[in-house]
Amino acid sequence: MADHPSFTFTINDAIGPVTQLGLRDDGLPETVEWRGQVFDVPELEELEGWVFDSVCETLEGNMIEPDGFDFEGCPSWLLVLEMV
Repeated sequence: MADHPSFTFTINDAIGPVTQLGLRDDGLPETVEWRGQVFDVPELEELEGWVFDSVCETLEGNMIEPDGFDFEGCPSWLLVLEMV
């Protein structure tokens, strides 16, 4: 992981803070931390596909609408990465 500061923000008070860790060459974080778990950020090509699809994966792997949360409150990758 590159030596970059982390960035913590809150998408929605109900889900709490998300921390972006590291920075890849494409400008996206290497990982994000949410509710004490660290998730690897998907490749840019996959994220771009979700921008144009009507569904997107959540951090925990469920398929939902691109700007939404699943039934357990887990946000979509596009929402976490502030792409929608």
